[in-house]
Amino acid sequence: MPSAEKMGPKKFRAVWRDAQGRKQHSKAPYYERKSDALARAGEEESKVRRQAATLEGTLPASTKWGAWCLDVWWEIRTVEPVTLDSEMSIVQTHLLPAWEDTELNKILRNPVQMWVDKLAAKYAPKTVSRIYGVFRASLLAAVKYGVLSGTPCVDIKLPKLRTVRSKPTMMRSDLDDLYPHITPSYRFALEMCFNTGMRPGEFGGLHRHSINLKDGWLNIRDVFVYLPRKEGVREEVLRYIKEYPKDEEAREVPLPGHVVDMARLWIEENPARSGCGIPHRPGNPCKSDVLFRTPRTGLPLSNRTFENVLRYAWRRAKLPHIPPYGARRGYATTLAEAGVDPYEIARLMGHATLEQTMVYTQRTPAARARIVAALGDHDAVQLQLVPGTARDASGTEPDSKALTDAQSDQAQKLA
Repeated sequence: MPSAEKMGPKKFRAVWRDAQGRKQHSKAPYYERKSDALARAGEEESKVRRQAATLEGTLPASTKWGAWCLDVWWEIRTVEPVTLDSEMSIVQTHLLPAWEDTELNKILRNPVQMWVDKLAAKYAPKTVSRIYGVFRASLLAAVKYGVLSGTPCVDIKLPKLRTVRSKPTMMRSDLDDLYPHITPSYRFALEMCFNTGMRPGEFGGLHRHSINLKDGWLNIRDVFVYLPRKEGVREEVLRYIKEYPKDEEAREVPLPGHVVDMARLWIEENPARSGCGIPHRPGNPCKSDVLFRTPRTGLPLSNRTFENVLRYAWRRAKLPHIPPYGARRGYATTLAEAGVDPYEIARLMGHATLEQTMVYTQRTPAARARIVAALGDHDAVQLQLVPGTARDASGTEPDSKALTDAQSDQAQKLA
């Protein structure tokens, strides 16, 4: 039975029992009024009863969507905290205002379609698809647990996704422009990402035992997750190592010789600690240190810190900002320009399909020259090369292997 426990003058905490009958209570700060503590305890016990009814298959279909989503579905989902974070924002901003007080069995297809159409008039197609995806998942879960016999999300017409635009890509010339404005530590971080295609979180979670300097291979499997404080969601900063990357499969990538030398020197100059000191999920013990720690805090490198460091550096260089992820795109684009097999690029990037890889390989002047030369364009041989970057599409490097090969092949055909 819900109750209120006095913790001092004008201080009460809510008390209730969980599904196993264990006593639970609210944490500080406490309530000033006993009635508020009792109300909170009542809400928590109602939540426990709904969860139990869901698992027993007895939760009524007349349950309101808001109660189903927040009290039941959200508590029994098995997804990453970072996913819960982003989707909770969607729930609070878009779903609760539209569906909170609607009973599950009164959510019908036509109202859902009308709601999607209203979203489409205001937001980009990709945003609409994301919002609808969370709502649809909540109703599919209601079907799964026997609360509903079917979902109203049938033949819902979503706005057509637009053609994906080229995204900021960091090529070798960009790195050369940036390096005078960042410290040697972050030059090392960028070189590692640019030469391996690691995501920023994968580099942050890279442990030393995953680097084979003898044979020149890197095993990418650990990801550093950093989640800041967020009002109403998380009271404290959360840091942990997730033992699988975004694609949920470890992958191996080769290390160029200069990167092996650079990593060896880094390890010599930065002795390892006894373990990384960051909790792992699942909770396997960790005896290896991470490769990189930020110079100021000594913590693994988070995407937020990496982003801030580069933002300030680009500003000092007076050049357009390219985020850390741009180094990963640069890796894929560099491999594509060199003629590496697309399926091999997809494997190195950790992509399940070539379509995913196509988003990362950006159009460059070198790629155009290679294509038009293959089609017999005599002008391709006479191209005047102007040094530039993939960022502003002003040109490509004069010693680009792909462009040099294209010119050579065409010259032989004309001879």
